[in-house]
Amino acid sequence: MLERKDPIDSLLDLGIRAGRLDSTMSHPERNETYERLRARQLKLLYVSPERLLIEGFLEFLKERGISSVKTKALAEREGFDFYNKWQLI
Repeated sequence: MLERKDPIDSLLDLGIRAGRLDSTMSHPERNETYERLRARQLKLLYVSPERLLIEGFLEFLKERGISSVKTKALAEREGFDFYNKWQLI
């Protein structure tokens, strides 16, 4: 999996309200990101492809005002199987 921590740290250093959700995070780190999402404190969120497949996750994002997901890079990196799953979402 592509590491997302460094780009997020760089964005935070620039004052951009960014976060991430991926499998490298500890439970407390994930909870903090979810709390920031609930409070609508994030403008940009990096999400691992597998998290997009969790039932209810996309609806959760939509309810928090996050409505755009970049899919081309995900499809290229994860391969055609992921792209087929994404089409079902």
